[in-house]
Amino acid sequence: IKRVQLVSNVVDFLGNAMSTKNVVQLALANNRLDRQGYLSLSKYLEKKFPLIILVLQNNPFDDVACAQRFSEAVIAHPTLEKLMVDNCGLGSDTQIL
Repeated sequence: IKRVQLVSNVVDFLGNAMSTKNVVQLALANNRLDRQGYLSLSKYLEKKFPLIILVLQNNPFDDVACAQRFSEAVIAHPTLEKLMVDNCGLGSDTQIL
């Protein structure tokens, strides 16, 4: 999915689909994912469905608490092997966290 604004209800829909199917890769780059979208995504990561690759490039965080919760969900996820967060504000260049 690219270049649409993902509001939390769309992320909730994707999360529900991921929890009932064996989705192993989710690409959400360039979607202007908002705070609620990230919080919804964190909620589904905490459910530990078998996701292996998550692509979120160019979806900047604008809230430290949200970035913290998302980071904790990613770290605790047992199957996630690859996370792409370029230009999301989590790295050393434009860091929010």
